[in-house]
Amino acid sequence: MDKELTHAPEIYARYFAILSHHNIRDRRIAGLYVSAAHSEAHLNGVAALIPKIGAVYNFSLKETQLGIFAAQFHDIVRSGREDLGDKDEKESAEKATSILAELDTRGAFPSSIEEREAVSFAIINHEIPPVFFNDPETREDTPQVLSERVHTMLHVADVLQRLGVPLIHRRSAFVGGERRNEGDLKGMQYQGEGIDAIHAIILESAVRLGWKSVEHIYPKRLAEVISPAFSVQREWVTGLLASRNLDISGWADILWSTRNEQDKNIFELSKLPNSPDSKDEIIKILQEVGKITDNDIKNSASNPDLVESSKEAAFYFSSHYNDDPSKAIEAWTPQGEYAIHWKKEM
Repeated sequence: MDKELTHAPEIYARYFAILSHHNIRDRRIAGLYVSAAHSEAHLNGVAALIPKIGAVYNFSLKETQLGIFAAQFHDIVRSGREDLGDKDEKESAEKATSILAELDTRGAFPSSIEEREAVSFAIINHEIPPVFFNDPETREDTPQVLSERVHTMLHVADVLQRLGVPLIHRRSAFVGGERRNEGDLKGMQYQGEGIDAIHAIILESAVRLGWKSVEHIYPKRLAEVISPAFSVQREWVTGLLASRNLDISGWADILWSTRNEQDKNIFELSKLPNSPDSKDEIIKILQEVGKITDNDIKNSASNPDLVESSKEAAFYFSSHYNDDPSKAIEAWTPQGEYAIHWKKEM
């Protein structure tokens, strides 16, 4: 990294946010698709978390700024589907690196080829945990390669922005609204009937908790920020399960048997490398990896306010999925105590 910064960090961060905003605006003007769940609010939210992750690992100022830039462009191209492989990620990475190269040429933000490649790698792989997270013997290590450093910051920040209380809006809007009405979940059926927003949300939540974004792989040094976020997710999801009178076995049946016109279930649509082979395996993973048990659901069922608040949030945000996230949150008038608390934390 032979090209150093000449301005204060906050100036670059603001500049990146403006560039991202203009790119999203230009896509809208050109009639290109812009996912409401992946618009400025999400990109800014992820970017704001990057310095915190960088500080945990003691990454340099330049590395952190590269992470912030990657965050502002990691979802700049985003469809309402989860079955397209890494097409969106590659297009976003291409846009990001072309802008970085232009900024370097103009002297606005210096970057080397190595740095631009690191940003590209991080964006393409931001949904996937860093490889060293998967091995308990390397999980607590500090990544040494630049691409791994930027990837670590982007992946963790994106996971945090998609978990915790912000998850309630995002998953409701993107999964219960956008994907169910316009994307890869459109036309899904269970026992001959179409699925509603809550049904769609509990499908995706299982995939996230048990397979895609599992808690135990994260380093101990991140536990302070990761654990509370996962707890909020489990609380909300168990509230939704309780609202449908589902236990783990019933949840597994829905996951296995909800199919689209091509007879694919949520695991096949998600293109998981380790999709479950049976309902029994689903139950085991949800309990052991997802950390949700029948007792957890029963405890949530005994809290009527949690159940009603969970439903309220899911239905409200899924029906406002095309709205600007900030405006949708501001316009929400929650009734339940949990829902009121969630709005304050959004």
